[in-house]
Amino acid sequence: MGKIYGNDSACYACERKVGMMKEQLYFPIFVNLSEKKVIVVGGGAIAARRVRTLLLFGCEIIVIAPNLNDSMKLLFGENPKLIWKPRVYRQGDCDGAFLVVAATNCRQVNQEIGQECQRKGIFVSVADRKEESSFYFPAIAMNGPIVAGITSSGTNHKQAAQAAEEVRNCFAHMRQQEEKKVEKEIERCELE
Repeated sequence: MGKIYGNDSACYACERKVGMMKEQLYFPIFVNLSEKKVIVVGGGAIAARRVRTLLLFGCEIIVIAPNLNDSMKLLFGENPKLIWKPRVYRQGDCDGAFLVVAATNCRQVNQEIGQECQRKGIFVSVADRKEESSFYFPAIAMNGPIVAGITSSGTNHKQAAQAAEEVRNCFAHMRQQEEKKVEKEIERCELE
């Protein structure tokens, strides 16, 4: 019991293959981040990409970094929910956070952040060590209220990005089809 595919042998074979995989698969879960406190430690390219994505979901984001790259600086001009603390990370900075992203250029700092969050039960993504992360930051594809998050379980970021692009293309096709339906309906109404 509990199988959603009945006696479908192809799905059973897939399940057996997944069961034999050495990589731990992560369960996809979608959570409401609006008004939640999110900490991003780092001011470079990876941190900027994470912040750009997180801004779509209405959370309060605190960026802790002594310096910001140009793309991160641009994000600060666009959103009042984005706060910059221009300093290095300190033990305790993650207190009260729902989610933390460790994306500095220092291995030791990222490791310390990961360990602190793990001890405190805070979701953490450690950019340079997937095994220190409690979640993977997915590639995102959106179409209105439809949100798809795609991950390769930390094994192949390029492949996950390509899959997300395919989903975005599918969404674009869906929008075009919907627009055509609306145009036909307008034409029909004008003829009446």
